[in-house]
Amino acid sequence: MEPVTAAAGDSVTVTGEGLFDGCADVSGVGPDGTVVAVETQEPHEGVAIVFSLPGREPVTLATVDASESGSFTVEVTVPDVDGGGTGLVEATGTFAEAELTVTP
Repeated sequence: MEPVTAAAGDSVTVTGEGLFDGCADVSGVGPDGTVVAVETQEPHEGVAIVFSLPGREPVTLATVDASESGSFTVEVTVPDVDGGGTGLVEATGTFAEAELTVTP
């Protein structure tokens, strides 16, 4: 995520990658009877990009679908945070997160 410090109303770009549902290590049987790997991964859909500060209600900044390569890029607007503070921007349903400091 760029930048990591921004004022309310500023735009920041949030990116993520490796966002797949399913499992990449499922085996199957090939036409010749040998065991083969079967890709069952599908890109995540409906990933909410959420900003949360301790003790405050989370704010959904955007909802995105990952591309076929499992990545996304979205520009979001920094929410108004009374008094500023440092919180997390998270892609729900994933382990992706980054700190964002909102200046007053």
